[in-house]
Amino acid sequence: SGGFFPMGMAAELQASEGSKPHYVATSGKLLYVAPSLSASLVDVAGDGNMKPFTGDTGNQLYAKVMLGATMYSASAGDATLTIVPPEGYTCTGVTQVPTSLVSIAGIVPSGRGAL
Repeated sequence: SGGFFPMGMAAELQASEGSKPHYVATSGKLLYVAPSLSASLVDVAGDGNMKPFTGDTGNQLYAKVMLGATMYSASAGDATLTIVPPEGYTCTGVTQVPTSLVSIAGIVPSGRGAL
């Protein structure tokens, strides 16, 4: 289930022999399909969460985020995504996931989160 941001469309019509082409672009309201977002913590054994018990510190959790539309920005910092940990938790760092994760083995592209 994907989506796309507002965009115009265009069409070209021509006779069957390829003559008399006519080109038209849409005007007025733009086409739009609401993007969907899917996110979850990776829950494959061995892929993080090696210290899951109360009092454990230094645990590593990996988030799998799939945007329903491609985000582009003209300049660095124009498009952002913010993930806020639950109350009582602190994020001490963000990085790409290692290539050794079982949950991304064999996936092309890898989905490693290179931003």
